[in-house]
Amino acid sequence: MAQMANMAQMNKMAQNMPQGGATRQVVFLDDAIDWAATTIENADENIGNEFRPFLSGENNTGLACVSDVDPQLLIRVKFNNPVNLTGVLLKKDKKPNDDEVSAPLNLKFFVNQQYDFEDCEVASATQDFDVATESVQVINEHGEEEHHLNIRRNRFQNVSLLTIFIESNECDTEKTFLNLFRFKGYPPQGKHISDWEPCKS
Repeated sequence: MAQMANMAQMNKMAQNMPQGGATRQVVFLDDAIDWAATTIENADENIGNEFRPFLSGENNTGLACVSDVDPQLLIRVKFNNPVNLTGVLLKKDKKPNDDEVSAPLNLKFFVNQQYDFEDCEVASATQDFDVATESVQVINEHGEEEHHLNIRRNRFQNVSLLTIFIESNECDTEKTFLNLFRFKGYPPQGKHISDWEPCKS
């Protein structure tokens, strides 16, 4: 009986292990995003519906996503399959030439919640961030400033939808800008390492 129990435990462990060729390395999750279902609300109309430069890649061009009627932005990132997030990268080093624009300060992250602005203002977040005090600033290989947000990983498992509410900005200006949010974590099982861009930080 003991041998049968041990065999059952081994089978269960084998089922939970990554498949051959799959990766447990932290990667950038650009290719896991469902772009057709991903949105940024209250963004300047000049941006249109092309959000990829602000939510994937490195955005070395200096493009900025700027809010429209007030400082708040609401970003909904939909993933094709559930992912486990380990961190979020924020770039805000290329400010538009506008005195009434400044970078994000207070953020609220929500997991698997389809919230609007009013919901986000009153609901308890999966995690709150004060970018000025709760991010790690680094200089990347291109000499550009990045801010890494260290999320509480146990709260960001099986994420199908990540809602980011930018509540306020650094200088209390009329509008908020950002250059890039990029998402790090473990992709769906069965993906080979060559399919993803590994994170270096």
